[in-house]
Amino acid sequence: AQMVNVLQAMILTDGSKMVLTPTYHVFAMYKPYMDGIVLPIDIKSPWYNKDQWTMPSVSASAVRGKDGVVRIALSNLDPNKPTSVSAALPGVTAQTVTGQVLTAPKMTALNTFEAPNAVAPTAFNGARLSGGTLSVTLPPMSVVMLELK
Repeated sequence: AQMVNVLQAMILTDGSKMVLTPTYHVFAMYKPYMDGIVLPIDIKSPWYNKDQWTMPSVSASAVRGKDGVVRIALSNLDPNKPTSVSAALPGVTAQTVTGQVLTAPKMTALNTFEAPNAVAPTAFNGARLSGGTLSVTLPPMSVVMLELK
């Protein structure tokens, strides 16, 4: 499949100019999940309603990498509200949690040749570990990647 200058492209080019799209950034954020061992994670989130559809506003997945690091991906599909969730992490003995977030002020935000970094990952500090429980507050319309060490 093509990745450059197509619909939902990862990269856009115009002559010598190049722009990394939000799709590229999400793909790059998920790369550390490759070859990880899937871990169970159970979160409870509020429901998000849009027209005739109802679904959990937050989804999550977790893996343990070959390096022993536990990685957790969370996405908040609600475009209007931050969402707080928590998860018990049995068997995870991490002491620290760090992360990245990809979000934007508007759902229609994009990277252009004039503003190539309008949507780009930034450091995320909305996660806490306490007594084997992870608590996270996700910004609206965001993808968050956490590393627990």
